[in-house]
Amino acid sequence: MMETILHPAEGRSREAGQKSREGKSMMIDDDPELEYSSLCEEVRREGTTVKLQIFRLKGSTDGWSLEVVDHKDGSTVWEDLFATDQEARDEFYRTLELEGIHSFAEDRPSESLH
Repeated sequence: MMETILHPAEGRSREAGQKSREGKSMMIDDDPELEYSSLCEEVRREGTTVKLQIFRLKGSTDGWSLEVVDHKDGSTVWEDLFATDQEARDEFYRTLELEGIHSFAEDRPSESLH
């Protein structure tokens, strides 16, 4: 079961990765096809690496989703869509500068949760 922690002030939530017994992420076969931005990347700071993922439903013009995945497959997802993939990337870096890379880590200290 996934654990979700909502950060209402920031409009994002955290979900712990769902794992199978082998430790691999479980996938549902009928997941919609996604289009990933060319701005996706791994970011490393202070010894911590996160994956910046910007995506939308393939063929959609509804906007871009922003997700940051930590080293334990914990996920921070913004609830709002972004008009462009660049706006999503800018929001990630704005949050990174304000809160630090550890704000995206699943095992961050509980007092740092919003």
